[in-house]
Amino acid sequence: MRGFRSNTSGSCSSPERRIPSASFRNGASEAIGREIGELNRQRRLIARLLSESGVAPETGFPDRKTWSDRLRRIGVDEAGLLRWHALFELQDPKGHEAFLEMLGFGEEEIRDIRRRLPPLPAEP
Repeated sequence: MRGFRSNTSGSCSSPERRIPSASFRNGASEAIGREIGELNRQRRLIARLLSESGVAPETGFPDRKTWSDRLRRIGVDEAGLLRWHALFELQDPKGHEAFLEMLGFGEEEIRDIRRRLPPLPAEP
C-alpha cells in the first residue's frame, strides 16, 4: 500500500494519516449528528415556507391544492378534472403518473384516481 509502512508487529502505520481514537470518532459523530439535525430543521422550515406559497418543495412545481384551485378557477369541475386525468392516462400513463407524483400524490392515491377515471368518448 502506498504511503503505509509495516512495523515489526505486521500492522500498518502511516505518518500522514492515523486512525482516530474512539473518543474522537464519537465526538465527530455527535457533531455530524447535530449538523444533520440542523440541516433537517432548515429543510422543514423551507418546505413549510414553500408550501405556504403553493409550491411543492421537492419540485418547485405548484402543489396539488394550488394546481386544483387554478383549474377550478377557470371552470374545471370534478367531472372535468377526472376527464382530463382520463385523457392524460390514455395518452401517456407514465407521464400522468410522474405528474401526479410531482404533485405529491402517493401510490395509493394514484391507484384511487385511476379507479375513478371515466371512459372517454371516441375521437371524432
